[in-house]
Amino acid sequence: MKKITSFTQLNLPSALAKALEKMKFLVPTPVQAASLPPGLAGIDILGTAQTGTGKTAAFGIPLLAKLSRQPGMKAVVLAPTRELAAQIHQVLLRMSEGTKLKGALLVGGESFLQQKLDVKAGADYFVCTPGRLIDHLTAGLKLTKVGLLVLDEVDRMLDMGFAPQLTEIEPHLPAERQTLLFSATLPKEILAVASQYLRDPVRVSIGATTQPMDRVVQENCPTTHLQKNDLLLKHLKEREGRFLIFARTQHRANRVHQMLERNRIKAVLLHGGRTQNQRKQALDDFRAGGRRAMVATDLAGRGIDIDDIRWVINYDLPVNREDYIHRIGRTARNGREGTALNYLTPEDQGGKGIISPPERKPGPPKAPSQVKAVKESRSAWRKDGWRRAGGRNRPEFQKRAASQGYGHEGQKQEKRQSAKSPTATKKNKRRRLGDTRLRDAARKLGEPVPKPKRGKN
Repeated sequence: MKKITSFTQLNLPSALAKALEKMKFLVPTPVQAASLPPGLAGIDILGTAQTGTGKTAAFGIPLLAKLSRQPGMKAVVLAPTRELAAQIHQVLLRMSEGTKLKGALLVGGESFLQQKLDVKAGADYFVCTPGRLIDHLTAGLKLTKVGLLVLDEVDRMLDMGFAPQLTEIEPHLPAERQTLLFSATLPKEILAVASQYLRDPVRVSIGATTQPMDRVVQENCPTTHLQKNDLLLKHLKEREGRFLIFARTQHRANRVHQMLERNRIKAVLLHGGRTQNQRKQALDDFRAGGRRAMVATDLAGRGIDIDDIRWVINYDLPVNREDYIHRIGRTARNGREGTALNYLTPEDQGGKGIISPPERKPGPPKAPSQVKAVKESRSAWRKDGWRRAGGRNRPEFQKRAASQGYGHEGQKQEKRQSAKSPTATKKNKRRRLGDTRLRDAARKLGEPVPKPKRGKN
């Protein structure tokens, strides 16, 4: 299918097209240009793309278009975290403005009874986390009318241990459905999930998912553990714009947030140890611009879509490069510029394997092809002689010699047998005995010891 260059080429429902125009969706991003034609045609998609490339619209537009054209159909979107699910839900609400489509957000930490009421009120699509969807399935929710399923950030779902939940959900879905699967990486575990959920998918791959976006400027800031706070305060005072500060643990995030509050810097705190209401309030305050900085753990690495984050500070480096790519992908979104500041202590060893890709160890040299090996050995045989070319150990010679009735050393079998005759054996023994006597006599007289004679058999 041809990639599109404008949303007007898609022949979308009029209400959806107006909503996209209101949201200033004019030119599709690469992942949208590659995903929308097969998505609107009802074809399964297996997609990988860098973070911040517009994947939500890549599956949101086909979802809303399909539900608008087929009344009574349902759709399900699965996301790994509450924050990402809430973000997707908000985007779909804005896209469906002017349509009669309704959505329900089914995530943990919110009222289960209220969610049941939203479902019974006639929700057309459900944006869920895997655990809470299973809770609703246990309570009687039926997915028999689901015609489109979206699995977003599947690699993160598996990292968080949701593989059993994905296996449990699949039997509740109808066999005849369209599935759109998106992931940042494609390890073997993801391919196993894809084989379970997808049927003849179109492969969409945009950019190197193990590389940061080109617009992100990366700066390494050597420091020590004791100097990190002073360096952070310096950057906050000298640089304009909004900051997202990543700490490795919840405890460390709490300490950084308290330090900022003591220095009268307005900041919010986001990590898994906060209640759902606290996390929601922190995101709302940060989006509204009431707070200049957010201190977070990797929970925010994939669930934050705020366009005007100018600086991402890695107060602590993450444990792997994949999380690093997602962290710094929170800046430079939708064509904007952004910078990632990495605070490196001596223990970080310059961020090898995290900031820069891990070095690949050179493997063993590849063996030349059989034809090339034979040609090279023949040439060496002619130029340098039998021994330098490998002699009797050359495998191609052994094979040819055996087929022509030759022995191991290239001699005819009868000659090989005659060389081992009793007469030849006696001559060799006499020669070795004579050499020994000469050496013993030379030692007694103090004369130089003669070298043993080397003769032919």
